[in-house]
Amino acid sequence: MALDVPFRVLPGVAFLTVAAYRTAYCLAAVCGFPRQLGARGALCRYARSDWKAGSDLIGLLARFLQVLRSRGCPPGISDGGTRRQSAQPEGNFLCGDEFMMKARLFVWVAVFSLAALAQPRTAHAAQFFVDDLSGSCSESLGTGSQSNPWHSLHYALKQLRCGDVLNLRRGTYRLNASGFAVDSCGGSAGNGKRASGYMTQQCTAANKIVIQPYQGETVIVDGTSMQIDDSSPTSHWTRCSDGGDGPGGNNDSCGACTNLNLQNPSRTYYSEAWNFGSGDREQMWIDPQCDDADANCTDPGDTGTRLKAVTGTCASLNTLVGSCDNRWTSPTCGSFNTTALNNAIVARLPDNAGNADPDAHTVKISCQGGTCTSYGMLFDGARNIEIRGGGTMYFKYYYYGMRFDSRSADIIVDGVTIAAIGGRDYGNAIRPGSGDRITVRNSTIDEVAAECIAFYGGGNTSCNQISGNVAENNTISNCGFAHSSNGIGSSLDDGVLIKSCKNCVARNNRIFGTGRTGVKIRSDKNGGGKCSSDGAVVEGNDISDVCTSVNSPQSDCAGVHAVTVPIDFGTVQNIRISNNMIHDITGRNAAVPHGIKIDGGVRNVTITNNSINNVDAECLDTNENSVGTGNFVVRNNVFANCNTQNIGGVGLVRLDRAGDWLHSNNAYWASSSSAPAVKIRTPTAEYTRANVVPNFDPNGVSSNPLFLSSSDLHLQPASGLIDMGTQQDAPRFAIDGNLRPQGAATDIGADEFGGLATPVLISVQPLP
Repeated sequence: MALDVPFRVLPGVAFLTVAAYRTAYCLAAVCGFPRQLGARGALCRYARSDWKAGSDLIGLLARFLQVLRSRGCPPGISDGGTRRQSAQPEGNFLCGDEFMMKARLFVWVAVFSLAALAQPRTAHAAQFFVDDLSGSCSESLGTGSQSNPWHSLHYALKQLRCGDVLNLRRGTYRLNASGFAVDSCGGSAGNGKRASGYMTQQCTAANKIVIQPYQGETVIVDGTSMQIDDSSPTSHWTRCSDGGDGPGGNNDSCGACTNLNLQNPSRTYYSEAWNFGSGDREQMWIDPQCDDADANCTDPGDTGTRLKAVTGTCASLNTLVGSCDNRWTSPTCGSFNTTALNNAIVARLPDNAGNADPDAHTVKISCQGGTCTSYGMLFDGARNIEIRGGGTMYFKYYYYGMRFDSRSADIIVDGVTIAAIGGRDYGNAIRPGSGDRITVRNSTIDEVAAECIAFYGGGNTSCNQISGNVAENNTISNCGFAHSSNGIGSSLDDGVLIKSCKNCVARNNRIFGTGRTGVKIRSDKNGGGKCSSDGAVVEGNDISDVCTSVNSPQSDCAGVHAVTVPIDFGTVQNIRISNNMIHDITGRNAAVPHGIKIDGGVRNVTITNNSINNVDAECLDTNENSVGTGNFVVRNNVFANCNTQNIGGVGLVRLDRAGDWLHSNNAYWASSSSAPAVKIRTPTAEYTRANVVPNFDPNGVSSNPLFLSSSDLHLQPASGLIDMGTQQDAPRFAIDGNLRPQGAATDIGADEFGGLATPVLISVQPLP
């Protein structure tokens, strides 16, 4: 039945009403459930998700249109939209093809105008401005207007009401924190308010608060101590003494530390006393390209050179060196100590630093407490707030980049860079420890002490279940540089951690250089409660060069890892892992990294259309999981060139029992036809590349996948994987957004050869 609705054209204001009805009706026709019509369907699909979040108006229009639809066309017009032989009905009606032709003119305008109507307060929002004129969080100068902006970001954020827009002018925003025990920004140290931005406002989706750089100006929000580079005293650093006995003598000294044998006294300096808080959590960088976001700032995301932390008493100063430690993706050069001298730093700058005096350099010290700012943004019970970074907003040098507490919800972080985050023990760029439906997208996360993005439910005394958090379209790298020995052997170094987080998503991210797993899924038990991670989705990610800090055979690691679920923990089940490209996880010495690893107790896992290539151990390992027949759906995956270390008992894939998998149409490839492709533990069975297809996976493929390269797992035109998959359980869209299938059948792997990527509507924002 055609969805034709007659409209009488009315003059004046009524015409606008008719136009709105036409627009809404056309959207209903084009975006009607369950249709998805190519690019238009994708556009409407994304628009629907925005409208669902807060548009009561759209819902009312849709219900009204259903009533109109049920009335049908007037006499003389067919349901199919073609004219009968009878005359046009009396009056100015639009119906059938004539209506649809004219209605389509409103489609593109409607997508934007209706999204704006869905946010009436924001469309007429009060516009406020802030500039980096003061480091005081209580500075109340300025009115917030463009000509007389607020002077303090911390103060400005607290003044906002629902529906307001805060525009940040170009500059570097820092706080002059007063110490760990005293919080100059309001409240005691224990309440976590040591943040550059602290927000508690609870708004609605139709009336959200928006924070953004003004017209694309560069904004840096910086958590480092202002005491380290203030103008008084003129010099903050003193060179250590060699005691007059030359290199190698035992009379060297740095302040109160004496009888030292420094490796190079002339290049070792100690600072004045500072308050770094109660924990040994400091980090030190020198010479970022931009200290201020002024006209000379060309690389605001650059954090400078990080020095390696050395802990211990005075004797540990003898180990300070200026060389580089290249064991990490982002190497450290030089070294420093904050524990030998009370509240002071002893530093040996990198050997290539030229002038060894820190006073001659830009020095950045981050810490948790003290004169540093611990959090870039702290959301404390806040709701419906959006940070629109636009690619020109940077948060650097914090213990937590952004933290979401007290059931904060429905917060979007879009287009920001968060870098140089964490102390020597821990720290995350994004941490919804008590936050739901937190979305971080289109952002860059780099150089983080522990997990870069931590959807960290659970808790220490009770089950703190979180849900609905999303990480999508981000670049995530260098996660897990903290801990002793520069992070080697750490277990808290994942790119994205989904912990005690229901229906949480890691989608379309580029993840590389993490100390441990690319995406990890696990549950928790706290205080007698059980927190689950059911319904996790890991899709469309490009994951490579992970597991860089794992150095023991017992330290399992993978591109994607669902972790063992003890019997008294919450569940990890109903997991979907699809459309991922996982590659180049090699050279880890005694480590055994996998492409995808599913541990015992994880239930109901769908693994489809992933491309996995060049991994030290198995491409896919479910060997420890024997929860029941058919626990895994494994279809349309490429398992290529895995077990590069030739580990005994390992193949391209490994499973516990043959009945564990419902599998078909997978591709298996190794350089040798006799290489083990499939290993089954109970009963023991092995299939090689030569016989895996007829004997284990009759509809599979055993040929070279012909990737574009070892790291680009898109298919060449001559690939034998094209049209060889099954549509059963296949994701509707491939990794690049093009529909499946493009040919006679879906392709095997994450790529679908041919076709155009479906355009993604990143955001539809009303004009202020």
